[in-house]
Amino acid sequence: MVAFDAGKTTFRTEMYAEYKGGRSKTPGEFKEQMPYIRDLLTGLGVQYYELPNYEADDIIGTLAEKVDKDQFDVVVLSGDRDL
Repeated sequence: MVAFDAGKTTFRTEMYAEYKGGRSKTPGEFKEQMPYIRDLLTGLGVQYYELPNYEADDIIGTLAEKVDKDQFDVVVLSGDRDL
């Protein structure tokens, strides 16, 4: 399972306008590759999620908490330093 941020605006930025305000912009090259990444994941049968107003962190955290831990092992792999 893969999670993506669905946009720059989240419920956190709506509550606090400066949330992640000091971060650099996402490189255009990365944004251009996203449709190809989604197509690749679909072709490989990998489920991905993105929800308006939520960060990928929120999706991952919610699914990791909600899964039946008696049936599944949960492992989160991320390069995100504030996950």
